[in-house]
Amino acid sequence: RWDDQPHQHLPASRLAASHWKGILIADEVGLGKTISALHVLRRLHVLGERGGVLIVVPGGLRSKWMQELYHRTDLQGFEADSRIKLLAALTRIEEGEPLVVVTSHGILRQSQLVQHLLEEGMPELMLSIIDEAHHVRNPSNRLHDAVQMLTLNSRNMLFLTATPVNLRNEDLWVQLSLLAPDRWPDFRAFEHTMRP
Repeated sequence: RWDDQPHQHLPASRLAASHWKGILIADEVGLGKTISALHVLRRLHVLGERGGVLIVVPGGLRSKWMQELYHRTDLQGFEADSRIKLLAALTRIEEGEPLVVVTSHGILRQSQLVQHLLEEGMPELMLSIIDEAHHVRNPSNRLHDAVQMLTLNSRNMLFLTATPVNLRNEDLWVQLSLLAPDRWPDFRAFEHTMRP
């Protein structure tokens, strides 16, 4: 187990109070974004929420997330390290199994997978977590498209990143628009609300 830090409880409270179904956790490296996300997952379980969970991370972080799931929450994750395994896991979720699936950005953005999900649909998920969410800042790439499908099929969403803005504020707008699509109709409206 871990010693909770006060700031690690805030995302669960913010998600519960939000008018939208998702939040962006933009803490610096090492401040416990993963722990905050796992706290949200456990809180949803405590509140009686049920369903599948999809955690999408850079490929090199899959094993870290699998370990964190087990050691910090006693949940046994399912590592979907291929398109075939991810499709099988999504089928199991659709059949009612409350799997916690960890997959990579690279797998989720595969054109065959995206096409399959567009044609066949995706099961409703209780929670989707996108680690290193700044990788979805380009609306022209398949990862963005795949994550957009997740936002449409997830009751709750978490984006985790230490770098929500790379070169311009539009990076942040793209990410937040996935979480709250009706909040800002365009980038100008977003810029207007961000003015001091």
